[in-house]
Amino acid sequence: MDAHEPVTRQKQPVRRPVRVWDVPVRLFHWLVVVLVAAAYVTEKLNRIDWHVWIGEALLALVIFRLLWGCFGSETARFRRFVASPAAAVRHLRGLFRREPDVQVGHNPAGGWMVLLLLALLLAETLSGLYFNNDIA
Repeated sequence: MDAHEPVTRQKQPVRRPVRVWDVPVRLFHWLVVVLVAAAYVTEKLNRIDWHVWIGEALLALVIFRLLWGCFGSETARFRRFVASPAAAVRHLRGLFRREPDVQVGHNPAGGWMVLLLLALLLAETLSGLYFNNDIA
């Protein structure tokens, strides 16, 4: 290359951060992590009074998330990230292909996983608080 030749550089695409989840959803994610860990610890330490309170807080969080998934911000709504079952199956079939994942947020299978996790949290909190409650 001659020292007088102009250097041609390709323009890099402009990168900007994309906020995928709003603040209430982010708080929900981290509060669930903390409260599930706390529920485990309080059960192991036989602190049932705290365990019950944590279960009630988890139940309130799950109910909030279900409502926020219906009436909340656009990125938090279930209709935005819960795809059809066929789309989830197609996604899982292509899981081992070496292709980039271009979704922002949950992929089609991940959306269904969110619903499953919410259903499991709901069932766990309800069964623990209302069916097996030994506190008088």
